Amino acid sequence: MKTSAMPENIAGEIPYLSNLFELLKTNKTDGLIVLNQIINGLGEILGLGQVFDFQLYEILEMLLSEAPTSESAVVLLNAKEKFETLTENDEYLFDETKEVKQEIFEIKKLLSKVKASQIIEEEISENSPFVFTAIDLTTSTDKIRNLLFNATNQTLVLKAIEALKERNNLTQNDKISALKLVTDSNIKNIINAI
Repeated sequence: MKTSAMPENIAGEIPYLSNLFELLKTNKTDGLIVLNQIINGLGEILGLGQVFDFQLYEILEMLLSEAPTSESAVVLLNAKEKFETLTENDEYLFDETKEVKQEIFEIKKLLSKVKASQIIEEEISENSPFVFTAIDLTTSTDKIRNLLFNATNQTLVLKAIEALKERNNLTQNDKISALKLVTDSNIKNIINAI
């Protein structure tokens, strides 16, 4: 799953094969990776009715009751954004049953307690399995820029450039540095086009 092009599909199968609560207890990082990919896939790849199968409310409630870590903070903030999106766009809930709609809104209400935290910035590291999600969630352009200048993963360099551009904080120096780090011609072309 960690290297798959469609990790959401794989993550969506894992709770049917093993208990997600147990996975979170025995290997917290792997459990959070699975949970994060499930959240990413909801409404797009995974049906919203699966929130019951995954016991998503109970899992998120458990995470909220624990002392926060940078990994869990990233997953909870990602979940908060996802459920806000699911409830603000009618296209996601249009064909869902009353029970599914109610559960989605209950999860959104549960996650309304989650606040943005600087703790997620610990995951803005090339070695973090949550780096891409953390980049999307952070407001720290300094952390993104630091990652850009030190990354060896070319896809991560591109993600950092895109994130700086989205935040209207991309400089010519950032692009020049990125182009020096990247060898893939397709990624270079994308950076040049940004």
